[in-house]
Amino acid sequence: MPIYDYTCGCGFTRTDVWAEIDERHIKCIHCPAMMTRDVGAPMINMGPVPTGGYYDETLGKHIETKREWERECKKQGVTPRGDTPKLEDGA
Repeated sequence: MPIYDYTCGCGFTRTDVWAEIDERHIKCIHCPAMMTRDVGAPMINMGPVPTGGYYDETLGKHIETKREWERECKKQGVTPRGDTPKLEDGA
């Protein structure tokens, strides 16, 4: 569900709200007035983003270490060809 910016009719409150795309007006959280969604692109929470390693399309998985890559190749029955990834050895 996207996050939208809403501004209160009283002009004092502006906030981000998780809302459905068709929720153009919602009740203000501080007063009885209605809040209107501001025009703009929604922010979408994509969840945690990996900080290291890479995404291996063949394995269909994010790989952090060379050891993890080797284990995943063996687990999925993939025979490595060419260069192995240039990752640090790790747990």
